[in-house]
Amino acid sequence: MGPDAAAILDTLRCEDSFYLYGAQVVAYGAYRAIQALCGKTPERFLVTAPEGNPTEMDGIAAGVPEDACRDLPVVICVSSVLRTPIRAHLDALGFRRCLDWTDSAEFDLMSAFYGEKFPLLDRNASYPAADLALYEIRHHRDRPLQNPPPLHPWEHPIQAGAALTETRIADLTDCEGDQISRRNPDYSEMTAAYWVWKNAHSAWKGIEHYRRHLSVRSDQLGGGIDAVLPLPYLCYPDFSAQWGRFVSPEVPEAVLGALRVLYPAEADRYAAALAEPYQYPYNLVCARETVFDEYCAWLFSVTEYLETQKIPGLQKPRAMGYAAEALTGLYFLVHRDRLTLRHTAKEIFA
Repeated sequence: MGPDAAAILDTLRCEDSFYLYGAQVVAYGAYRAIQALCGKTPERFLVTAPEGNPTEMDGIAAGVPEDACRDLPVVICVSSVLRTPIRAHLDALGFRRCLDWTDSAEFDLMSAFYGEKFPLLDRNASYPAADLALYEIRHHRDRPLQNPPPLHPWEHPIQAGAALTETRIADLTDCEGDQISRRNPDYSEMTAAYWVWKNAHSAWKGIEHYRRHLSVRSDQLGGGIDAVLPLPYLCYPDFSAQWGRFVSPEVPEAVLGALRVLYPAEADRYAAALAEPYQYPYNLVCARETVFDEYCAWLFSVTEYLETQKIPGLQKPRAMGYAAEALTGLYFLVHRDRLTLRHTAKEIFA
């Protein structure tokens, strides 16, 4: 366990009470992991404003920090891009005992919490290097990174939505060959995933984002592994509710309806997965070519069917991309009984 995770547990073991800052998936996972690993429960979830946040999770209230005790430690459990301004806000309010739920702490503590339910990729593995191509998806309107990551030899930038602009930000584009590049406003990064499915060929292939990478090496992919994914988020109360934060209620209903039509033998398993608390985030996938292609064929068969249904909630910008993210999670959650999955850290860059 790394120093960030150890510092959080060591501090909280000595405290009678503490706060978690945040009231979404990162904070809920932190609450459950801390409770399981050191037997401590937060007094409250702190949030910047009530709007857009729940009033409670698991019966623990969520509220603004202005009336909270300044002497208690606060674990800041938000995405990395929000962590610095929130720490400054807490400092201005007089909180002096803040701990960051960093990306490394999150991985260490959530993997300890999950145990063998979501087994990890072996960091120390040294198999013969696999023929791996991970496509780092970029868009010409992306916010520039202050510290762009160096790319490994197996990472290849690809521009999504390239058919919609003359600007070029990568040598590879999703507008050549068999492609749906012009659908990028609807499908987001999945237009690049479609291109990888139809046009890229290597023993292992996958997708990641310009500011979210999968921590995987080409010499880790032996031992019968079929796919590598990030650890799932732990949602409150379930996967369906987390998805519902981004889409209208008719969208999950339409997706389940499509699955009942196209894959009736598996439909109940997909519905059951939506009622569980686990969600694979961000469409980050690295898989054997056969597995990646099967996953894409399944996913795009569902989205193509949904397009014929003219669902109002799926006519909004990026709605099909959100549906695709949910479908990615459903596919691998349901098929983990036949696929050998391993999990790794997601590296987030600002």
